[in-house]
Amino acid sequence: MLARTPLKRVYVAVRRIGYAGAARHLQLPWRYLPYALTGTQGPRPYRLRSGHTLLLGGRDVEGLTEIFERRTYEPVLPLPPRPRILDLGANVGLFTAWALQEWPQARVTAFEPDPENMRVLRRFVATNGLEHQVKLVEAAVGSQDGTVNFKAGLGSGSALSDDGALTVPKQDAQPLMAEADLVKIDIEGGEWELLRDPRLHNVRAQIVLEYHRYLCPGRGDPLRPDPRPRHLAHETLREAGFSIRDVEQRWWGHGTLVGWRS
Repeated sequence: MLARTPLKRVYVAVRRIGYAGAARHLQLPWRYLPYALTGTQGPRPYRLRSGHTLLLGGRDVEGLTEIFERRTYEPVLPLPPRPRILDLGANVGLFTAWALQEWPQARVTAFEPDPENMRVLRRFVATNGLEHQVKLVEAAVGSQDGTVNFKAGLGSGSALSDDGALTVPKQDAQPLMAEADLVKIDIEGGEWELLRDPRLHNVRAQIVLEYHRYLCPGRGDPLRPDPRPRHLAHETLREAGFSIRDVEQRWWGHGTLVGWRS
């Protein structure tokens, strides 16, 4: 294990260098750049070139890269001028900020069950005066209302877990998905419950999905690359009538795709 530690540190450092270019989406990128490279610092305000102020920690540079630099969650088809957008797994508000940059008149409903992330998300909404456009829901999502055990405090890695110390409310997201124009799903394994719900056939929205090996039905050896999550995500969405385009694929089994109806 000790022999691997220096290699792991080099790997993380190289990845951070690759992410650092996303700082150009901020008005004063040099202020954030040292923290993007080191992964240090808690949330502080940084103004986007589009005008909104985000509260970013050093570890948020990966999300900034995925959403603003790579535009990972961009839909395939045009949206209406005032789209209804559902942000499932809102984290600290990066996708919501990007969506309001792209569609200034959008209405966003953002779900986030982690209390630490929600505190940052509430500050983002209040700082930018977005209460009239962004509805925040402090809950996990699934296919029925209830409660669920949750492992919190891990930033973007917080997730459902049987041994999670926190019990959080869970809300049935299917009715909201059926009313939306764009649904972004990044809920660290919780997506499988949503995808396997028969009511997915009623959803006409475009879906931008990050699928995970975690909680994937029938997943294989956790130490080996696993094609099952991508296969199951494609299979389930196609059965519900969606066309699919892969956006990113990771060798260990998770990735991002866009699903839409013709």
